[in-house]
Amino acid sequence: MISETIKQQHPNIPFVDLEAFTEKYHERFYRRLIFTIRDPKKNLGQNTVKFLQCLLQRSRDLHAGLIDCINSSHVLASYLSARAHLETTAAAAYILHTLRKFADSTRTYDDTSQILYRLSLGGRTFPDRDKNPDAPQPIRIGDQIKIADEVFSSCRINNPFRDMYGFLSEFCHPNFLGQNAGVDISKLWQFDFSEDARFQHSDFNEIVSPVCISCAGFFLFYDEAFHIAEQRTVMPRLEK
Repeated sequence: MISETIKQQHPNIPFVDLEAFTEKYHERFYRRLIFTIRDPKKNLGQNTVKFLQCLLQRSRDLHAGLIDCINSSHVLASYLSARAHLETTAAAAYILHTLRKFADSTRTYDDTSQILYRLSLGGRTFPDRDKNPDAPQPIRIGDQIKIADEVFSSCRINNPFRDMYGFLSEFCHPNFLGQNAGVDISKLWQFDFSEDARFQHSDFNEIVSPVCISCAGFFLFYDEAFHIAEQRTVMPRLEK
């Protein structure tokens, strides 16, 4: 949990909301997933749930890591965790968007499986394409962010998801914002560097609220995608 001292110093930041998502991750967590049918032609549901559980694990770890970064005053790492969390939510939105089309029969079973295949196994540098020329191409994160904007709107969550992601991305590259995170430019011609960087109030504004929105979206997308898989496909066995 986030330090009470930090909460008291920044009472207008929704730290309590951020912490509350810990229980939502716990509610959806399964320690084991076992395929009940090993027929590639019937594995859409099982692969979907496996993908969702991998996303849940990633989203949960990024959420917990962000809280640790806040408590430890790791400013730049907090921005990196926040951006990665939004990317994970975008992946959940993308698979939900795909499953909705499958559910209303505007996308075939095979097309849906192929998209899931790319989402699950696609990579730019791994596996080695010289040795594995048939390895699937990943789906660009920009395309996933674009779809996430559409899915947020369809769920009546009005927020500039793509804008939030774009702003957080500025801190993940060594450009102006990325170079100056944790640097105090308090006087003309003077830059103060600290071995023990501290958050500014503006940092919390730019990190915590976007991640709260990302968490809220993630659980909406996860739950609906899980429900579609449960209703229309063969499910794996899940163990708590």
